[in-house]
Amino acid sequence: MKVLSVQPQLATLELSMEELGLIMNAIWQDLGYQQARSGPPEDEIRASYDLLQQQIGDVIARMDAAARA
Repeated sequence: MKVLSVQPQLATLELSMEELGLIMNAIWQDLGYQQARSGPPEDEIRASYDLLQQQIGDVIARMDAAARA
């Protein structure tokens, strides 16, 4: 994920197809369009989800900081 710009109410991100796929899978599963996994995700997929979650959290923190500035 590449952060292109951050403002208090808007962030522009560049996502790889893999990152976009992870986000879409999570949304589809939450909406019931996709069945939940029968077992834990593979280590590589788990690591990708963890990294993406951390990166998105960092962007949100930057948005919050911009709102306070």
